[in-house]
Amino acid sequence: MTFPTDLLVLKHAQALHGLDRHVVEAMAADHVRLPKEGAHLLVEPANGLPARAVLLLGVVPLFEFEYREIRQFARRALAVAAHVRPETSDLALTLHGPGYGLDEIEAFQSELRGLADSFAEGAFPPGLRTVTFVERDGRRADRMKVQLATPRSEDADKARVFVAMPFAAAFEDLFHYGISRAIRKAGFVCERMDTLAFTGDVVAKMKERIGRARLVVADLTDANPNVYLEVGYAWGQGVPTVLICRKDTKPAFDLQGHRYLAYNSIQHLEESLTAELRALGGELHAPQAHATWAGTGSR
Repeated sequence: MTFPTDLLVLKHAQALHGLDRHVVEAMAADHVRLPKEGAHLLVEPANGLPARAVLLLGVVPLFEFEYREIRQFARRALAVAAHVRPETSDLALTLHGPGYGLDEIEAFQSELRGLADSFAEGAFPPGLRTVTFVERDGRRADRMKVQLATPRSEDADKARVFVAMPFAAAFEDLFHYGISRAIRKAGFVCERMDTLAFTGDVVAKMKERIGRARLVVADLTDANPNVYLEVGYAWGQGVPTVLICRKDTKPAFDLQGHRYLAYNSIQHLEESLTAELRALGGELHAPQAHATWAGTGSR
């Protein structure tokens, strides 16, 4: 909302979410004209914003907007800009995916691949000088900078791990640095449900994500009822689970007899979970066959 650029490119996922909603409201844009899937809308000048123009790309509804669609969106961003505003020299994007539970790094890599596709095809404004990802979370921006310096392999539809954990600020570093690092090092995509307010059936989406996951990692700290619901559904579907818990708390009675990893720090959790995933590696990377890990005691 404050970043000056020639062209700000956003998605319209057949409803307004987050930044998209704020931008449309700031411009007082006509909601009737918001683009359907595959269409686009150029608003110029972008009244009320420091961007000279805003390009809205119509995409599928939010819960269907995953890694392949993110890659297509980024490719379209440059290709459509070349067509509707060829004089663009500086273009701004945002990161899509983490706000509704997709793997942050995989989503960013998908967006970078889409930009690379467009550059390879020569489908970008001829005077383009910069493409900027604008991110208000400084720590996420730092993680994105690391990825810009990391060689990108072609996406290969990686298997997914679903993380069940409370939606609280105290758990954010635990997720990003204790859990997701271990999961990505094991070669998986790390997903969860998130705090964004959705329209539609969130429980149905939770069931879908768990149903296609190769593994569920569940943090039982604080006995969060949503986490227990997700664990119960995973067990009912025969999806393997790894239970974790902070050392100063214990799982609720129903799960006290099951094996879980007890951690006392983020680093300890990363090390323990990495070792656990390494031990399970062959079974998890084999063609999908659901089973549950059960046992007693803690570790």
